[in-house]
Amino acid sequence: MDGSGIEPALRAWTRFACRGWRDEGVATPRGSPPAAGIERLGLAPLLFRALRDRQDARAGLFAAAYHRAAGQNLALFGPMARARDTLLDHGITPLLIKGGAFLLRHAPGDLGVRALADLDVLVGPERFDEALARLTEAGWRRLVPALRYSSRVAPAIALVSTGARGISTQLDLHRHLAQWPLLKELPARAIAQAETVGGWPMISVAHSVLLVAAHRTRHAFANDARDLVDLAAAVTAIDDAAWARVVEEGAGLGLTGALYAVMRQAAWWLDEEDGAIARRAAALRSRLHPARAALLDRLADPAFVLARSSPWAGPLGRNFGVFPAAFHAPWRSLVAAIVFLPRRALEGR
Repeated sequence: MDGSGIEPALRAWTRFACRGWRDEGVATPRGSPPAAGIERLGLAPLLFRALRDRQDARAGLFAAAYHRAAGQNLALFGPMARARDTLLDHGITPLLIKGGAFLLRHAPGDLGVRALADLDVLVGPERFDEALARLTEAGWRRLVPALRYSSRVAPAIALVSTGARGISTQLDLHRHLAQWPLLKELPARAIAQAETVGGWPMISVAHSVLLVAAHRTRHAFANDARDLVDLAAAVTAIDDAAWARVVEEGAGLGLTGALYAVMRQAAWWLDEEDGAIARRAAALRSRLHPARAALLDRLADPAFVLARSSPWAGPLGRNFGVFPAAFHAPWRSLVAAIVFLPRRALEGR
């Protein structure tokens, strides 16, 4: 599938949703928003907010998605705050990452703009076992049966807590930020450079960029566009000097290919051709060997964002195709595959 064949109107509306909810000066596209495409991209709540702020009647097309996200997120943060306090009371830093961090940093007064299924918290490998024990004592339980091997090499385990009304809340407790040993240095760096926002220790803007690159790579660049909006918000919030530091740290971690691929996707969907994301993506491409860049162009076709599927999304395709292309550490990619495949077999999924 070639991204160039996607309806131009959908790109125009995704760009408006990404920028228009924060800047009322961004012009609204004409015509009817392609609602089905917007829903598949995960941007319906964001588009509602942008249209509502302009008192545009078309906001009604996305009102249900916005109010559903707001209700779910409101119910999510109460139990999560108690889990956070449990860990802080024992000297463990629960670093808020991914969608929860985006929401509290960029839209603290509007829980409806970003739909969340759970919250992701990084504690790192050193404090992981203690964090799991403390949360278990507080009533959290594993979503799937305990597998000792799996929990030590997987990026995270899912925990759930059931409230008085029978509503379950999910927390993804992270030991790593990618399949071990990929990015094994990053958790300690991210925790050491935590920022505090809304009472939460939170991943820095710079590290959130690298995390989006790692996360989308892990999913073969085929998730929807929500974390591309996270990426766009972070990239446009930092100046060229700070961006240069992000690029250099990414290179040191072996993430240049992954960062290029997700920036290319974000530029295609959310940026103008001469915008900051597109320019920075082009500069990243120049740091790659032409053959690697061409391979990543195929592996991270922008159309996969809409389709939410990729021919390389299976275990073999990811571990022996996507990871070696995206991460500049072939031996780590090989080790990651060696530990991932038995883990998947043990879990039966």
